[in-house]
Amino acid sequence: MRKRRATPAQGAVRHPGERLGGATGHGPGFVASGGSSAAVEGRAATPAGQRVRAPVTRRGTKTRERLLERGAQAFTREGFHAVSVASICRAARVANGTFYQYFPDKLALFQALVERLRQAFHTALQGARGIDQTAQRLFDVFDEAGSLFQIYREAEFLAVPHPRRTFYDEAVGRLAAALDVDEGTAWGVFGALVMAGLHFGVWEGRSVPSAIREEMIEVVARGIAAGRDSPWQDLAWPAPPPPVVEAVPLGKGEQTRRALVAMARRLFAGQGYAATHVAQIAAAAGVGLGTFYGHFGGKRELLAHLTESIREEMRTWVRAAAAGAEDHPLEAERRIFLAFLGYIRQHGDVYRIVREAEFAEPEIGRRYYHGIHADRIVFLSRAQALGQVRPGNPAVQACYLMGVEALAGLRWVLWHEGDRLPADGLRATLRLIFHGLAAG
Repeated sequence: MRKRRATPAQGAVRHPGERLGGATGHGPGFVASGGSSAAVEGRAATPAGQRVRAPVTRRGTKTRERLLERGAQAFTREGFHAVSVASICRAARVANGTFYQYFPDKLALFQALVERLRQAFHTALQGARGIDQTAQRLFDVFDEAGSLFQIYREAEFLAVPHPRRTFYDEAVGRLAAALDVDEGTAWGVFGALVMAGLHFGVWEGRSVPSAIREEMIEVVARGIAAGRDSPWQDLAWPAPPPPVVEAVPLGKGEQTRRALVAMARRLFAGQGYAATHVAQIAAAAGVGLGTFYGHFGGKRELLAHLTESIREEMRTWVRAAAAGAEDHPLEAERRIFLAFLGYIRQHGDVYRIVREAEFAEPEIGRRYYHGIHADRIVFLSRAQALGQVRPGNPAVQACYLMGVEALAGLRWVLWHEGDRLPADGLRATLRLIFHGLAAG
């Protein structure tokens, strides 16, 4: 049974005057610098007068590496907010003061790990050509540094430069060059490879199996459609599901429970799960703490309920979109893709909630994604039986669809890349889904 983590201490994520990076630097070769940073939640500032130094001896280098290694393990296991400098030092078997000789604070160590991932992707894609060689190299990165990518994804919720600027754009540009495709296509391929690496390599805690690698490379190369015909040019948007109308009035207890869930959803999306406390949720819902605990055992239980309700809400949209196309799975997939984008355009709050759950409460986050993955496997297995989707491992095909769609949602909805969804980009993504790189 997974040990439950202690609730992190209250406090701001970053002090308004704190500098990120600055003169100290965070990567190998940074120069010594005085000064200190203000506290991020759960971390202490560098002691007054303490100087951060670059390791100049073999022993110093080993100490810094051990701190990075233990920090990576802790961040992957518990998430940034639940980890303290003291806990990293205990795991590394060094004194707290030793930590501050190499890093000004916990966030600096975190950023040093993020930079290592960027460098790993840069090295992997250097000189790569074609989908087979490129994909194999990226899967090797996940095998060797998959935990770093999980850490990197949490950077979206911390006071650091946005991952779009510091990682995604560079990685996708290099991937486009390696595959000799436009960047729009490269975004979709990158999403598919990342999702496979996360699902099989990170969330399942194992190396990406060679059979899974070959299956994913095949799907990226040829898509899911069994034939050459597909509705990739059709951008007719499916109608959203009708609003739910309760058959009978809700009792007072159910009204209170739903109010708590609604307020938690608003607060988790607005200020983050880690920064939200049970007392805030109860106050926003207009009830006392005793009433809150009469409905939920704690914030974690409420998050589990909320992520499951979000998944069910999304399933309702998908089912409504695919209605009438049960025997035409490619048309159903076209509608599902557009319905997914429509859903997150209308409910952008869900992205932060479910993504932060991956780090704050990993079991809940994995359960959410595995639930979606299981639904797609059922859909694709039936589509294969109807002869409209290529034979193959539906679990890999499901990762492919989820990855392509997730990156499209990030770019065009959550990162607000343009005011409107681009017709050419949507068609190119649908063509990639159905016919892979062979379509280009």
